[in-house]
Amino acid sequence: MQKSNLPEKERQYLEKTANKAFSNVNFDEAIKIFEKADKRRRLNEESLYFFGMLYDHLAQQFKNGFQKPKNQKKADFYFERAISIYKSILKNNPQSYNAWYGLGKIFRNKDDYKKALLYSKKAYRLKGKKKAVYGIGFIYELMKDYNKAEKWHKKEIRDRGIKDGIAVSNYVMFANRQFRNKIRPYALIARKYFEKQDSEYKNSKIGRGIKKELGFIFDLNLPK
Repeated sequence: MQKSNLPEKERQYLEKTANKAFSNVNFDEAIKIFEKADKRRRLNEESLYFFGMLYDHLAQQFKNGFQKPKNQKKADFYFERAISIYKSILKNNPQSYNAWYGLGKIFRNKDDYKKALLYSKKAYRLKGKKKAVYGIGFIYELMKDYNKAEKWHKKEIRDRGIKDGIAVSNYVMFANRQFRNKIRPYALIARKYFEKQDSEYKNSKIGRGIKKELGFIFDLNLPK
């Protein structure tokens, strides 16, 4: 493995810079800081992992039009920058969990679920005691293989423990999405019924309750 000449104090600074960028959903300035640090000296594997994540998140902003105008060319460019960083890690450490996990996330965000599973499961096999890797269940969900998605979400909780907030949140969000998908056809009937009622019914206790539940299912605000 190639050794880094990155001082510990700078490593901590870069990690704080990355985490601040993730919290603020603002990646441009953090990337500039990492780029300058990378030119001065070799970054260690952990710092390179954060560097790749920053490019991955910036690419998603351009891909999804979130805080950036949609621009697929820019998205692809930044995805490729992230991929090249993780591949540089693998050149020096082919057994890098961080690099395989990072590649799995990138290809999931690029909607290439076959590669996303390949790399994420590679990371899973490298993980100590084969702990479930965050995101495999979500990949299966995106592939509409809900049985395997639930299996992996539950595996996260079994392997990581019921107090692991990320694992539990992943399963809760999966279950919530599944609930909405299953209930939606019936909720459509209820919504049509609700919309035909007069204002007295809509403003009654029952009417307000139905409106609240329908709003939850459809993520919309029904007319008052």
